[in-house]
Amino acid sequence: MKKFVCINDSRSEVSKHFDVWVVNGEIYTLDRTTGSLVGKTGYIFKELKNKPVFIQELGGYTTPSYAADRFVELTTDQEAYALEAEEYAVKEI
Repeated sequence: MKKFVCINDSRSEVSKHFDVWVVNGEIYTLDRTTGSLVGKTGYIFKELKNKPVFIQELGGYTTPSYAADRFVELTTDQEAYALEAEEYAVKEI
């Protein structure tokens, strides 16, 4: 189970197709990896549920994915737990 932390939650024209947008510093669990029409890698996360959107070039519907360069993979469970604990501590103050 791969986990990623968001490092770029800036919005673009594409973000209008998402029901749920990413948040800097949040940790997400990878559901699957996708490709894009421009050759980039995209991520779909278990925690973020978006409705399929119609893509003219594909001639059908697909679930929107977030650009991989918006995230950094957490390499160990310990890193994920440390970030989650840090996030919790900040919210408690």
